[in-house]
Amino acid sequence: PDYSLAYNNKGYLYQSQEDYMKAIELYNKAVIYDAYDTNPLWNRGDCYFALKEYDQAISNYKKVYDLNSEYYNVLFQIAESYEKKGNKTEALNYYFQYKAKANSGSMYFDEIDKRIKNLE
Repeated sequence: PDYSLAYNNKGYLYQSQEDYMKAIELYNKAVIYDAYDTNPLWNRGDCYFALKEYDQAISNYKKVYDLNSEYYNVLFQIAESYEKKGNKTEALNYYFQYKAKANSGSMYFDEIDKRIKNLE
């Protein structure tokens, strides 16, 4: 697990510099060492999202949620990925799931109704 953290942290440095492919390579190594750590999965999803590889992003985000459903903010990321793909039905589905779990202090709470209204 220590190696996983190190690879995740190094990946994040590359991600911060927008070298998404190198970051993904390092996140892949992190996942090999600890398949249950949600950090490299979420970060890898963010890299794929930045690269507009939305199916890959969705896959990673869903793994995060499967591993820890308390990380409900990832539902917003899934919805946004579906929205970028043009899949309004799935986007709305995940936006509503996020809204059902979110509270006023949640990261995307102020934005969720606007997103839903735009899609409906």
